[in-house]
Amino acid sequence: MQKVYGNLSEFNGKDIELYRSTDLVGTAIYFGGRQTEKAFFEIMLIKVPLGENLIFIRYPNTNHFVEMVVGGGGSWGDIEKRNGTNVWENKYKAPFSLCIHGENMLYSVGEEVECNFNFLKRVACTKTHLNVDQIEINLSRRYLKIPVSVRKVMYTLKTNEDNPKFILVDYPAYKFTYSNIRLFVVDNEEVKELKNVKCVIHGNTFIIYLNDNGTEHIFVSPCGDEPSKFDDINLITTSDNERQNLITLLDLDVVELYNL
Repeated sequence: MQKVYGNLSEFNGKDIELYRSTDLVGTAIYFGGRQTEKAFFEIMLIKVPLGENLIFIRYPNTNHFVEMVVGGGGSWGDIEKRNGTNVWENKYKAPFSLCIHGENMLYSVGEEVECNFNFLKRVACTKTHLNVDQIEINLSRRYLKIPVSVRKVMYTLKTNEDNPKFILVDYPAYKFTYSNIRLFVVDNEEVKELKNVKCVIHGNTFIIYLNDNGTEHIFVSPCGDEPSKFDDINLITTSDNERQNLITLLDLDVVELYNL
């Protein structure tokens, strides 16, 4: 996976909470690889309008944060829970959960361990103006972005003719947005990626409006037995071999492959 970094300063002005581990010895043993006798790690929560709250973690002995893939969550009384996955760090590439109660946080990842490294306390908060200088320091750091180069394949289709054209539609495996959906047309191994202008769902039909150097195209995929279409031409499903050949030809980094 290609590593791409961003600057946390882009979140300046957002509601931000910073949590820091309280067991410095346990953290040094579990996360710090015993490089020091004591260490801490930090988790930063950033609230964004009309979206999932963002979660970042900074491991001991590092200067950058890592963006986590945010999953579901919920609440039980005064306890708020959030789930997600770290797709970057080898040792800690596992689902995790955060349980937040007041100013305290419990961070659980992978198998349980016999130490209290995973207890954290809120040390800074923009909303209550608590130690805002600590947040300002962290906003000057970089963060490792969730990779958009790792893809899931949404459709592999072809025209119903002796020398067919192939259509492949994919999207980011870890950070889905409609704008990041891509459509490729393969004709006699000539590959063309069409610009995604807009994706919409109309009733039970998924539609992508596309542009190729000023020429407009449309991809339509209805639910049920109706065939998908590209520019009003009916499409059929590819064979498994054809599908894999498309993946290889396009050199896609795919984590899951399926047809809808």
